[in-house]
Amino acid sequence: MSPGLARRIGRALQRTGSAAPSPESRKGPPTTLPGHDDAAFAHAAEALRSGEGAPALALAGEVLGKGVRTPALAARLHALLLEADRPTPDLLATRARAAWHAGELTMAGADARAAIARHDAPETRNLLRFIESEQRTFAPGWRPTITPIDPAARRSWTPIPGRILHLVSTSRPWTEGGFAIRTHEVGRAQLAAGLDVHIATVPAFPGRPAAALEVVEGVPYHRLSPTAVRGLPADARITRSAAEFAQLALRLRPAAIQAAENASMSETTAQAALAVGRSLGIPVVLEVRGFREEAWLARRGSGMPERSVLAGATDAAAWAAADAVVTLGDAMRTEIERRGVPGDRVRVVPNAVDIDRFTPGDRDRELAAELGIGSDDVVIGYVGSLTWYEDLPALVPAIRSLAARGRPVRLLIVGDGDALPDIRSAAAAAGLGDRLLLPGWVPHERIVAVERLIDIFVVARRDQRLTRVVAPIKPIEALAVGCTLVVNDLPALTELVIDGVTGRVVPAGDAAAMVAVLEALVDDPDTRRRLAAAGAAWARSHRSWATNGELYRALFAELGAV
Repeated sequence: MSPGLARRIGRALQRTGSAAPSPESRKGPPTTLPGHDDAAFAHAAEALRSGEGAPALALAGEVLGKGVRTPALAARLHALLLEADRPTPDLLATRARAAWHAGELTMAGADARAAIARHDAPETRNLLRFIESEQRTFAPGWRPTITPIDPAARRSWTPIPGRILHLVSTSRPWTEGGFAIRTHEVGRAQLAAGLDVHIATVPAFPGRPAAALEVVEGVPYHRLSPTAVRGLPADARITRSAAEFAQLALRLRPAAIQAAENASMSETTAQAALAVGRSLGIPVVLEVRGFREEAWLARRGSGMPERSVLAGATDAAAWAAADAVVTLGDAMRTEIERRGVPGDRVRVVPNAVDIDRFTPGDRDRELAAELGIGSDDVVIGYVGSLTWYEDLPALVPAIRSLAARGRPVRLLIVGDGDALPDIRSAAAAAGLGDRLLLPGWVPHERIVAVERLIDIFVVARRDQRLTRVVAPIKPIEALAVGCTLVVNDLPALTELVIDGVTGRVVPAGDAAAMVAVLEALVDDPDTRRRLAAAGAAWARSHRSWATNGELYRALFAELGAV
C-alpha cells in the first residue's frame, strides 16, 4: 500500500468524524477495542498509516475483525482499499474481510480467492470458508441436512396434542433483552391457555455451563449443547441446531413447532425448525420479530448490500414454507404480506404485558433517592436496549433546553448498548451533569419499580425502514405502569398511541417539536395524568398476555395441533 493511499484513508476518516487515537492508545496493537465504531475505525486508520507491507495490513485486518461492528464502516474501508492499483495478497485479504463485513459476499469471495492464489495463508482460507458457507445458506431451497428418522421409529412416533416445542436464540434467565422477555411471556401465556409448552435454545447458548433443563417461572427451557463452540460457519451452525433440535423433538413428541426470529439469528431458528417439522410431519409456525436484512441495511447507511438482498429472499422463502407466520403488529404484517406470504397465513400477536404485574403505582422513594431523583423532579426517561437506531442522544439537547428555562427535569436512561458512548458524549458536550442518570442494566424483577420513576417515557427512534415496521415492547410496559408516552411518528409506534388521547406523537428528527411537547407536558401535570390514565387503560384492554395466549391456542387448533 502506498503512503498516498494511507493518507487518503486518514483524510476520509477525518471527514466522517473519526478522531485519531489518543497517545495512550498508540502504544501497540489493541487487544480490545473501544465499543464506539469510529474509535475502532481510527485504530484501523492508524495501522494503515503506520507503514508499508504486511505488518500494517495484518494489524488493520485484526482491528477490522475485532472492532468494526457496522457494515457502514466496513464499506468505507472497502471502498478506500479498492483504490490500490497493485494490491498485495495481504491487502486482498484485508479487503475481502472488509467486503464481508460490508455484506458484499461475492466481492469478498473473489478477493479472498485472489489472495489465496498468491499466498495460501490459513487465516484467509478460513475467511473464505465462512464466506462460502454463508453463500450456501442463501442458495434457493437450501435446508440443513439431518439424519433420516428410522421408518419403524417414525411409524411408532405420535405427537402429543397441545404440546408446542419452541426454538429460540436466547432466553431468560441468561439474558433480559426484549427478545428473551417476549419468549418467556409467550411461554407463560401459552401455558395459561392450556398448551403444553417447551422452549429450546440453539447450541452454544448461553455459552457457559447450564442445566439441560431449566424451569423459569414454570416455563421449561431445554439447553442444546450450552457450552458448544461458537463461531461455526453458517451452514454448520444451522445444521448443528437442526440435528440437536430433531433429537429433542423425537423425545418430546410435540404436535407443532414454533420458531422465533430476530434480526441476528433468524436463519438458525427458521431453517432448523422447518427441517425438523417437515421430517416429523408436524406444522411449523415462524414468529417474525424483526427483519435481519433491514437491520443490516440500516447499519450500512446507504446502498443495498448483497447480504440484505439474499437474506430478504431467504427469509421470505422460509415464511412461505411455514404453515403460519406470527408477527408483532400491523406494520410488520403488511411488510410480510408484501414479500409474498398470503394474508390469511399471517397473524398478529402483539407485544403485551402481564397486566397483574405492570400496573400504575407510586414512585419508590428509596429507589428515587438512590438514583438522585428529587421529590419535585419531573423525570423524562427510557428503559431498554440502547441500540444504534434509538435516537436517544437527541434527548440531551431537549433536556438542556428545558433545564435552561428553569424546569426541574432529569433524564433517566436505563439499559446498555452501542448507543451509550454517544449519549455520554452528547451529555458531556451539553454540560448536563447530574441531570443525566445512567444506572445501566436493571434486573427484570425491578423493571416495574424503575419504570414507575418515569413521568414521561420517550421512544425517540431514527426514521429508517427498520424502525417504521418493527414494534418494540417497552412502550407497552410504560403505558401499563402509568407513564405518559411520547413517541415518534413511525407506523410501528403510532399503532400504540392516539395523539392527545393516550400519549403524544412527535415527528421523527424534529428537535424543536420534541422540546415543545416535553415542555408542555412538564408544565401541565393534569394533562400528564389524563394521558397516562388513558394509556394504561388502553394497554390493559388491548395488550394483555392472557388475550395473546388465547390467540396462540386458536392458531394451533386451526393447524390441528390441539
